Amino acid sequence: KLPGLLTGRESALDALFPNGSFELTEFLYETGAVARYLNGIVRTAVSSASASVAFDKVRVLEVGAGTGGTTSAVLPALLPDRTSYWYTDVSDLFLARAQRKFAAYPFVKYGLLDLERDPIEQGFPARGFDVILGANIVHATSNLATSLGRLRSLLAPGGVVVLLETTTDQGWFDITTGLIEGWQAFTDGIREDSPLVPAAGWREAFLRQGFERVVSLPESGSLAEILGAHILIGRAPASGTLSAADVAARQQLDLAVASAPKAGLETDAVQAEALVQRLSAALPDDRHEGLVEFVRDHVAAVLRADRSTMPDRRGRLMDLGLDSLMAVELRN
Repeated sequence: KLPGLLTGRESALDALFPNGSFELTEFLYETGAVARYLNGIVRTAVSSASASVAFDKVRVLEVGAGTGGTTSAVLPALLPDRTSYWYTDVSDLFLARAQRKFAAYPFVKYGLLDLERDPIEQGFPARGFDVILGANIVHATSNLATSLGRLRSLLAPGGVVVLLETTTDQGWFDITTGLIEGWQAFTDGIREDSPLVPAAGWREAFLRQGFERVVSLPESGSLAEILGAHILIGRAPASGTLSAADVAARQQLDLAVASAPKAGLETDAVQAEALVQRLSAALPDDRHEGLVEFVRDHVAAVLRADRSTMPDRRGRLMDLGLDSLMAVELRN
């Protein structure tokens, strides 16, 4: 595919998601051996940090959750009755898909969050979270220090950040993920030729943003360093107390999770059979209308939009905000 990618005839993103399939990316980030190993360390770190929280509820924020590869490892290790989990990304497509994928976890809330902007201005409370995690997201931002500072601002006293980051630039990145728009987005002066940062550089960046007790795994000298990735853990200082406003904001997070609409657990086959039965029972003139409404429901689901706000049925899909990946998701 390289000639098409380099000349712009094909999209590098479409190469990662061939025909809209998530099979390749889910192997890279979830089911492959390396992914399982690294995500297992993240799971242990997040569950241990959650267990040490003294509050009645543990507020967990995942940034750049994407296809949910790391999420799949973490969610089963958390206590449903004690956890409020926010799954965030910059793409509605990933959020809609995750809402179906993790429908069995009612303590998860889905929302948009862009680390390139102040998260507090996006509605996420300062000092609102006890644990923040992210997989290969912070290196993808333009300014490493600013992004870590934003995560730090969202942590309660003593809160923990757990990042899974690729730390070694491999040659094959240049002809794969390196072709995706945004790979060279960094402007911070910390990085020169690659957006990736070695473990020692991450440790220094964490400490400069006020974190303490910074740990990177695997440790220096470990054979596992050959994988070229590290889990980086930083704890915010435990000094300081939450104000009444902080406590109220944390309670609002819990209410938002509790009141969030939950995805249905019906299988595609069950939904298809129900549609066929409705169309069979409808009068001939009503069948077309039934199909239109069926499609509108799925467009709204892909866009994570309220059906009551959907525009006229003759609106063009791309004008509604569907990109190429969303279009394939709709087709599927």
